[in-house]
Amino acid sequence: MDRSIIDLSEHCSALSHLLATFDNRCIVPTGVIQTDESWGDAANWLHIASSILHVDVDTQKFDVGAGYCETADAYHEELSKHVAYFVTSLSRFNFIWNAFELVARILNPPHVPKRSLRNGGSSFVFNVMYLIRNDYSEIPAPSGYDDVLQGMMLIERLVFPNSTHAILLFGDEKTIGIDIVRRLRNRFAHGNANVNMVSEEFIGEDFVGYKKLDEFLNLCSRMVLLTIQMAVIARFETQKDEIEHWNGREFVTEKIGNLAYSVHLTYPTKVVRQPSLFHMK
Repeated sequence: MDRSIIDLSEHCSALSHLLATFDNRCIVPTGVIQTDESWGDAANWLHIASSILHVDVDTQKFDVGAGYCETADAYHEELSKHVAYFVTSLSRFNFIWNAFELVARILNPPHVPKRSLRNGGSSFVFNVMYLIRNDYSEIPAPSGYDDVLQGMMLIERLVFPNSTHAILLFGDEKTIGIDIVRRLRNRFAHGNANVNMVSEEFIGEDFVGYKKLDEFLNLCSRMVLLTIQMAVIARFETQKDEIEHWNGREFVTEKIGNLAYSVHLTYPTKVVRQPSLFHMK
């Protein structure tokens, strides 16, 4: 039986439960000093992300001319629908990103060597990319990663034309996705994002900016969740700890790497892998 990927909200919930299990078991990677940051806080952000149903938007809320023109009213009704999809996706993405930042601080990955950085600038995202490149290189990407990345890259060229990936400096093929997400998130965080930043080749298609950004945000949210899983696996790859975890159907006892590898798939089973995967004996 093939295992398929659960939907995005359920993925948030499943990963939230796994991080909450880490919190309850006081799981700390070997060699990492425990800080005030907690798995539970990251789990809470993902729980909120999983709980979002829909954000209502009414683009005519303060329009004194509403109701006078049937065509205008119909336009705003359709516009409100697409803006609402976009705002819902952006809200979910922000909570997922909050969880990612917390997990990165808990895992405390090694810093990228200065010689690998352009202009001397670094970030926690670059450090996570460096961790995955070094400690995840022999492990296949989680199921679905390639499809998510392909979808992101099809839209990326519309949003970030002529851009250079940090992967060329210190990442690898499993970190292209989070590098794309980093740049999208920075645009929203610093006020440089807008609905018109998609390619002009789509001008004439109704509400294309909102449609493409909604699709892009959902793919980016999925990529952040998969990157959290890879970072956790990379940090725990040499640890043999097994923990009991509720997988949504039953309690299972598994190695941390195995749980993180398959938490986003439809039914519980042990990871089928080569003997060397996760380097756990």
